[in-house]
Amino acid sequence: MTLKSSQPLSTPRTSDHVLELGYVRDFSNSLDIRFGFKPSTTPRTQGLVVCNGRTEWIEKYNHLPSDFEISSSSSYATWDHRGQGASGGARAWVDDYMSYSRDAKSIISHTMQETPYNLVCHSMGALIGLHALMHGLISPRCLVLCSPLIELPHRPLKPGIAYNISKIISIAGLGHINSGGGRHSKRDFADNILTHSASRFATIQNSPYPVRSPTFQWIKATFDATKTLNDPEKLKKINIPILILCGTKEEVVNKGALLPWIQLAQKNSKSSVDFEWIDGARHELLFESNPFYERTITAIKQWFDRVGCPI
Repeated sequence: MTLKSSQPLSTPRTSDHVLELGYVRDFSNSLDIRFGFKPSTTPRTQGLVVCNGRTEWIEKYNHLPSDFEISSSSSYATWDHRGQGASGGARAWVDDYMSYSRDAKSIISHTMQETPYNLVCHSMGALIGLHALMHGLISPRCLVLCSPLIELPHRPLKPGIAYNISKIISIAGLGHINSGGGRHSKRDFADNILTHSASRFATIQNSPYPVRSPTFQWIKATFDATKTLNDPEKLKKINIPILILCGTKEEVVNKGALLPWIQLAQKNSKSSVDFEWIDGARHELLFESNPFYERTITAIKQWFDRVGCPI
């Protein structure tokens, strides 16, 4: 892996925190993945890694290191997924979630090295985190899944129909075509299903790295990845505590799939799977208005302490 230096980026919202930015060449040596990193200021003993969701970018979450109040002995890392942010790759497209998972392995290995770390994931990032964990590519000491993409929503098409359409189109060599769905940021604030915060919704709308609607290949790859989550043999590879948080006003991912999956995971995995509703919150738990955001951060920090993984 090769590292390219970049200018530090200061955080405008909650502190003067600075992230060091760089690039790691992907596993196939075909594109660069951009990452953000905050080194510890004292000898490092643990780390916090954030895996964001579809259409997101590093700077969107620059407030998290400060709001999580990570200690001086903790480092922090995050990255732009291929096809979004300032990373390389075709926009809104992925061949398979194994590519996302291998990117996660590369970034985490590069930034955390041998340091024990906690992993916090949001939406598509939760599916990536679980996929990478269940395939043995990453080894966090605990895992938090916010608004996890366990299953795609059942609208506008039922899952079986949507999968077959995306599969046929992809096999026909047209998987690069955008599906037209998933453009939540194009709604007016009053009709949005992402966040109660007008200012944070404006940040999403004014993203410096706008991403089009998912391609049909992304939809197919996502369906294939969610099937992996229900494989009892792969679920047996989960041996770390998991916390799942979801807003009761969730409308982006299929929240109805959460409890059945949690029951399946509790039956087959080798560790605990805890769950908490964030009453009244929408999809963007880490970009919500108060008190939803504060409740989310507090719940995660308290859970870290409870399972013996303080940061």
